[in-house]
Amino acid sequence: MKTISKTILRILLLVGLFGSRAVMAQSISFETPVNIIGSGGSDLVACDDINNDGLQDIVAINGYSLKVYLQTNNKSISLSLSSISYYISCPYPGPRSIDIGDLNNDGRNDIVVGFSDSIAIFYQNSKGTLNAQINYATGGNDVDAVKCGDANNDGFNDVAVSLWNSTIISIFYGSSSGLLTKIDYPSVQQGYDHLDICKIGTDTINSVFKMCGQGYGPLIQYKIKTNKTIDTTIYRTHPPGWNFNGFCISDIYEKGNGKVFASYGGNNPACAIWRNNLSADADTSISIYQCPGTMRSADLNGDGKDEVVVIHGGWNNLSIISSDSTQNYFVWSPNNASVNSITTGDINNDGLIDIITANTYRGLTVLINNTKHQNTGMSKYLNTKDNIKIYPNPFTDKINIESVIGSSFVFIDINGKIIYEGYTKSQHEEINIDMPPGIYVLQITNGEKISHQKIVRE
Repeated sequence: MKTISKTILRILLLVGLFGSRAVMAQSISFETPVNIIGSGGSDLVACDDINNDGLQDIVAINGYSLKVYLQTNNKSISLSLSSISYYISCPYPGPRSIDIGDLNNDGRNDIVVGFSDSIAIFYQNSKGTLNAQINYATGGNDVDAVKCGDANNDGFNDVAVSLWNSTIISIFYGSSSGLLTKIDYPSVQQGYDHLDICKIGTDTINSVFKMCGQGYGPLIQYKIKTNKTIDTTIYRTHPPGWNFNGFCISDIYEKGNGKVFASYGGNNPACAIWRNNLSADADTSISIYQCPGTMRSADLNGDGKDEVVVIHGGWNNLSIISSDSTQNYFVWSPNNASVNSITTGDINNDGLIDIITANTYRGLTVLINNTKHQNTGMSKYLNTKDNIKIYPNPFTDKINIESVIGSSFVFIDINGKIIYEGYTKSQHEEINIDMPPGIYVLQITNGEKISHQKIVRE
């Protein structure tokens, strides 16, 4: 059996799965903001693939209702979303935070919701729906924020949890079996916390970041060893006289080199920027629009580097910070204090990242990205949205490929071995394949165009 070298496999995983295209810098534009019909009031919002069809969906919480808006791939926001509702069983005042990630290692995204003294996980099943919630007690009160990610760099997703006015931060660690085990670490007793799990600067491993949003609390960086013990904890205090309002990690200046962005201030606000780590004062700061709040990072203009999105609650405004400018856009006022009042994702499957905001009274507002990307043709690697559809994923014995007739396909295991190969005889090819359960790369080639997709065999 033929093999692909591990070096090439790494390139396939890093370049092929996540895309690599060189484009010219573009100003960012959106269609007129629209409300999703029937969304009612929405307190929290998140975005990812929730029914395992390869399309990004919207998840919103209104009171005790968890609503999933499923994308149907017709590229029309007025027609492309159907919804399914689930009830969240929790005490008053209800859910405070939400995030999405694969928490039981089955290749499907799950939903975690933080409330009161617990987190609830809605695990996705093989039918593309959600199982009944399973609660995990935090041992404290008033969950303020939740975040999914690999906190200790062991290859499994974990859930970081911050508690309102608590002296601890909790991490529920994942494992090969998907079971979650909680460990508490010292923190600062504040509130309006925001969390992230990612790399910063030239670090090669993730850190856990916590922003304390009241009482002049600090930004905190936790570097956690694989054995779940603390390696380093770094505290960075606020600018004198101000609370931090929001933060994110973004690589707007250099792809793969994340910087910490943290907003502060009211009528004369700014955004502080740390380029490498939090061990010293901010390297620089930039002025931004009034009353900044929650922040997100996403590549909105296709230049290979992220932009920072900042909401300004009460001002019907959001800002987008790029490497060389800041632009302001109209949006109906989102929930400024909520860490989950804004999210990003391609919700109409056109290859562009859109913005969704939540408002308790108005509901979900969508800004459909219509920025014109200018591809230089320097890369032949394509995203799987390029007229290719692969489903179901995960699969058991059959997988479907929708592509151009005559496209070649190759199944590659994590060691670089080619498990199976062939070519499409029709636009819709159903493939029966017998291979061990695990994670694979499916490479599809049509002429000079190459697409890669991570797939899971159950």
